[in-house]
Amino acid sequence: MRTSILNSITLTSLPLYAVIVSFSAAQDVVSINLMQNFVAAQTVDPNVPYGVEEVPFWTNSNGNRPLNLRDQTGTPTTLDLTIANGNRNLFGGNSIGGTPMKAGQAFFIAGAGPSFTFSEIPYANYKVVAYLTGYNATNTQASISDGTTTYWWRPQPYGPALNQTTDTDTSDGIDQASYAVFGTDENPLTGSSFTLQALLGSSATAGAGIGGFQIVEILVANNPPPPILVIRKNGLNYDFQWESSSGKVYDLVSAPDLSQSVSTWEVYESSLMTYENLAASDTGTNALIGVAATDKKQFFALRVR
Repeated sequence: MRTSILNSITLTSLPLYAVIVSFSAAQDVVSINLMQNFVAAQTVDPNVPYGVEEVPFWTNSNGNRPLNLRDQTGTPTTLDLTIANGNRNLFGGNSIGGTPMKAGQAFFIAGAGPSFTFSEIPYANYKVVAYLTGYNATNTQASISDGTTTYWWRPQPYGPALNQTTDTDTSDGIDQASYAVFGTDENPLTGSSFTLQALLGSSATAGAGIGGFQIVEILVANNPPPPILVIRKNGLNYDFQWESSSGKVYDLVSAPDLSQSVSTWEVYESSLMTYENLAASDTGTNALIGVAATDKKQFFALRVR
């Protein structure tokens, strides 16, 4: 799978006619709930918005490698999650009101814990919300880290209120918390993969857990506006042209219909070349001349990286 990032798109249908459909920029969110069993008490209703980023279409998973996680519209993305170590456990049973997040990836050994690797992240800029849970023990402490920032929390089974930990210093005491956030709107995370490591504190007497995640796209205001893809018929083929921005790279991607997220579309290939990693032109205008068309209706998009 490719690691190209979708920033903005302009769609055009070929070869029967040219219809341009512009998609306005919107913040996308991928949400996953780590449950133990497929029962109502442990699942997030996909039709009901929930979370720090309050959106519907959460994925409920009891596996360690869920693939192509869907976004808040229910559309599959390229994003995959790989979990190593730990195991699913139920915290607090069904008695915790006001939240569906009652289970998680549990860890019980001091100095050890699970890791969570997100790959094929479809956003250029994003933040990650990690949901924290565990057994309600006053002297239990746990941490979660991206290798640069480590947040500490004292586990608690989920209650109706969500409260954030920003605690990076264990010397001043550790409060109970139910989520941590990596990346901000001003300083977002970047890159097509991201790993978090959870650990149990050395003095812990009960287990902790990770209940789920949200990967939240951050729209950067200073990004150049999405290019307009201009298409002209050239005999039996087509010419493509767009205004490009220095430092950006473009893929021409295509699909036979609009049923799937553009982030999953394949790079267009003709008998002559694959239209991937197209660098911005020094002139500020990119052009593809004589691109061979198929004999079927095809939708095209520019993917910007």
